[in-house]
Amino acid sequence: MVEEKYLRVASYARNLNKEIDMIAHSCGCRHARELKREHVRIVQTANQSIALNMLYPYPVIGSRSVSKRVATAAGVAA
Repeated sequence: MVEEKYLRVASYARNLNKEIDMIAHSCGCRHARELKREHVRIVQTANQSIALNMLYPYPVIGSRSVSKRVATAAGVAA
């Protein structure tokens, strides 16, 4: 019933958080918010995997391209 939908959504959210916490613990993190790109591997062709931080490296702090992207996203002319 529609009246009980909020209960199903709440149950789904609780179970999803529980599963994400289990993944975090298996990666050696105490909390899911500690997960970083280094913890994720993407399986590519021929069953080769690559770490997410190698595929999508973190932006270099202070580089002009990052500053320009941030300013553009914020609606400020760089």
